[in-house]
Amino acid sequence: MPTLSGPVRLVPTTRRVDLSTHNVEGWERALSVAGGVLMLAKGLRRGGVPGLFQVAVAGVALTRGISGYCAGKNLLMERRAQLDDIRLQLEAARIKLAELQSAALVSDA
Repeated sequence: MPTLSGPVRLVPTTRRVDLSTHNVEGWERALSVAGGVLMLAKGLRRGGVPGLFQVAVAGVALTRGISGYCAGKNLLMERRAQLDDIRLQLEAARIKLAELQSAALVSDA
């Protein structure tokens, strides 16, 4: 018979991704730099407002590739960690519910 170990508490956790580390590495980083250089050249060649927009996007890609850090990717990683925490808490609650159901069946018998 499973043992009861107390009530299940769903406690929000805040697992933060370290901002001081690189979250863009390897090929992803190299492609960001290469894509940034390509977009920069195309934007400068094009000119006007569309070219200016392309140069701005190229700057973001180059910054991402050179620094190895992407704030957007960091945000996605944080949300993923939160979802993983929720999944673990739901699994713990499922196990606790099974224990309670088992205990209720035993006490009814």
